Amino acid sequence: MAAKTDVYRRLIAGIGGAALMLALFLPWAGGQGVNRNGWEFNTVAATLFLVAGVFGIATAITGGQYGVGRPDLSLIAATDLLNTTSMLLLAWLIPFDFPDHATRQPGIFVALISAAATAFAVADYRPLRGAPWFPPTKTSEPSGASIPQ
Repeated sequence: MAAKTDVYRRLIAGIGGAALMLALFLPWAGGQGVNRNGWEFNTVAATLFLVAGVFGIATAITGGQYGVGRPDLSLIAATDLLNTTSMLLLAWLIPFDFPDHATRQPGIFVALISAAATAFAVADYRPLRGAPWFPPTKTSEPSGASIPQ
């Protein structure tokens, strides 16, 4: 976790996180003169998007190199996981789970683009270039040579 996150990737993560949180207050679905924002559309999904946005901003501020819960799970990994999940959920909601006779408003597309931009900005592409999928973590366990038999 000693590698520094590029400034442009941090900027994209921060802007994407803020845009994802802002998108929750934009109209998502409209019908019969009534527009529903992200909170009214699906409160559980909106909570996930809010958390994903907060993690995007936290990654932008800190660089994402801090362990979250475990030393091998960095803040940037949690941001990637949350925003990828948000992106896939939005990709499912838009074509398949949208209310009948409702029109798709710009807010849901802003949320999808923001989640995708943040997820792709913080993704770790090193395994595609030959790095190990699960890098070893340094532990302070005693070696077996000092154990008497």
